[in-house]
Amino acid sequence: MTYSGQSEQQDKPADLTHGPGALLRPVHKSDVIVAPAEAVTRGWVSAQSHRFSLSGRQGAQMLLPLLPRLGSFYTNGARSPIAVLDLVDLAVRGGGRLRVSLENVPPEAMKQLGEFFETLATVIQPGDAAEADLAIDDPDDQCRLIQALKHQEGRS
Repeated sequence: MTYSGQSEQQDKPADLTHGPGALLRPVHKSDVIVAPAEAVTRGWVSAQSHRFSLSGRQGAQMLLPLLPRLGSFYTNGARSPIAVLDLVDLAVRGGGRLRVSLENVPPEAMKQLGEFFETLATVIQPGDAAEADLAIDDPDDQCRLIQALKHQEGRS
C-alpha cells in the first residue's frame, strides 16, 4: 500500500492506494509504503481474506477434468498454495471408492504430486457420487491453476 504523507501518521491518508493501483502509481519522494497488516493495525482498512473455493458435486465436475494436469499447472508457473483439497467418493475402475485429502500444500509440493494426480485420473471413473472441496487462500488471478478453474467455472 502506498500514500503521500508521513510514515508514522495515524490518520488515514486520502490517497491510500493498494493492489494493482499501487503498482501503477507514479512514485514521488513524499510517498510512503506500508504493509497491508500495518494499515489494518492503524484502522485504515479492514482485514480481508480472499479465498477461491469450490465444493460438492459441482466442485468435482469442475476439478476432476483438470486432475491429470494439476502437476503441470505448477510446473508451468502456478503459484497458489492449496489450503484444502478433498476428493470424496471417487469411483475406482473395477470397484470401490477412494478418498484423497490434502492440506496446506505449497506449490513446490504440488509439482511433486503431479504424477500422482496423473495416475489417479487413470484409475477413477466419472460418477455422480464424487465430491470435491478445494480452498485456495488469497488466490492470484495470474496463477495458471486459478485461471483454469475459473474457465471451468464459466463452462458449468
